[in-house]
Amino acid sequence: MTQKKLLLLVMVLALAGGGCATRELRTQPDWVDGVSERYPDQGYLVGRGRAADLAAAQDRARADLAKVFEVTVREQRSDEQRYLGGEGLVDAADRWELEVSRSLVTHTEQVVRGVRIAEVWRDPLSGERHALAVLARTPAAAGLRAEIGRLDEVTALQIERARSEGDLLRRIVAAGRAVESQVERAGLQRALQVVEASGLGVEPRWQLARLVADLEELSGRFRVKPVALGVEAATLNAALAGGVAAAGFTASPGADAFPLHVELRLDDLGRQDGWYWQRGTLALTLYDPAGTVRGTERWAIKESARDRESARRRAVEAAVALLGGQLREVLLGFVAAD
Repeated sequence: MTQKKLLLLVMVLALAGGGCATRELRTQPDWVDGVSERYPDQGYLVGRGRAADLAAAQDRARADLAKVFEVTVREQRSDEQRYLGGEGLVDAADRWELEVSRSLVTHTEQVVRGVRIAEVWRDPLSGERHALAVLARTPAAAGLRAEIGRLDEVTALQIERARSEGDLLRRIVAAGRAVESQVERAGLQRALQVVEASGLGVEPRWQLARLVADLEELSGRFRVKPVALGVEAATLNAALAGGVAAAGFTASPGADAFPLHVELRLDDLGRQDGWYWQRGTLALTLYDPAGTVRGTERWAIKESARDRESARRRAVEAAVALLGGQLREVLLGFVAAD
């Protein structure tokens, strides 16, 4: 999530949540050039805005208040990439960037619903409008603490499952959910440290880096035997082996490995309106060592080019890209589906 999008979210939710009346002041209030006596820092986060019209001044006040949360965006993103961007996970930076973004949305919604425009003032000389946005610390902190408590409960449950499950894939899924819960919790913790005057928040029960290390260790135990069939089998087999490694799993020819079959089927549709078309299906099937199907995923492939050879090449490249970018998510999704 970009800072611009976060700011827009803050402003929209603030408009939806600000139900209290706004005071229109006749004389210049103390908050225009200094600290508000009515809304002291110990009890409130505040933002100030000024503009030629009232609506713009109010928007700028909300934006000014939102700056403190923009800092948490940058800090959290840096920390999560440091903790979670380790080797062994498929597209680790992108994957955890997505988790961080979800976390930012969650805690931003939780916090800024309490933002409201508390006071406005019109400068009698210049005609400029001033607005004060406020967020009461106590109710905002209470909501954040409640959500942190819920995420800690989820984490504890998933850690227990990761330890007790007999099925390795289920253990990996549980360990991943524990990490994701703590990623989200880290965002809430940062917001809570901003909202609470003490800046302490709630001390985490688990080290995020340790949970990630445990997840990677479990993932490495999952042994996969890549088997490519159909069109361009050699190319797809290499792509599949690379995808397995990038996902943090272990490629192995052993009898205890899970066979992972990939098959690409293509139909040459010929020349249509000056373009040559290839259409087909990429199928991925995971078996357990005993030969039982654990799950199947299929993707439609359709590519075109000015010549037949290029169209076929593009179809194969599309299949390779799918194997490289979605393998971990797909395989772990088989557990959720069965």
